[in-house]
Amino acid sequence: MNGNTKVMLIGDSKYVKVVTSKLSGSKKTYFEIIQMVNVIDALKHLKESTVDVILIDLIYPRNSNLKILEQLEFLSDDIPILVLANTYDEDFMADTVRLGAQGYIVKNELRNGMLFRSIFSALERKPMQKKCQMSNMNKIRELTLNLSENPTG
Repeated sequence: MNGNTKVMLIGDSKYVKVVTSKLSGSKKTYFEIIQMVNVIDALKHLKESTVDVILIDLIYPRNSNLKILEQLEFLSDDIPILVLANTYDEDFMADTVRLGAQGYIVKNELRNGMLFRSIFSALERKPMQKKCQMSNMNKIRELTLNLSENPTG
């Protein structure tokens, strides 16, 4: 990963400084941090401009978080999303990944290189995920077409 990587960080917390410091340690990649205090501002920004990856600090009640993540994933379908969370919660982590997050990072466990690796992995996985989804959709479309042309099997 060389060049500039635009990282949108959604959240109003002390971890903005932590994330910025973790990302500024990269020798080969420049990370441009775009901070948004809330999802509404983030969505407005995404209508006008694009980013490479989204980090969202989920500090609200659990059900609200999942709705927020679902909306964000729907409206920024091609952008990988990484969730920053206060605690390790397997059920919540599974829910976030099911809703489209590319990763789940416990904020207190951030170590040097971990955030960079998570971002790099998310940037690599998202296009492959989209390609698999498109391939599956094409297969379903083909099977449906074959069934409609030959309904008896």
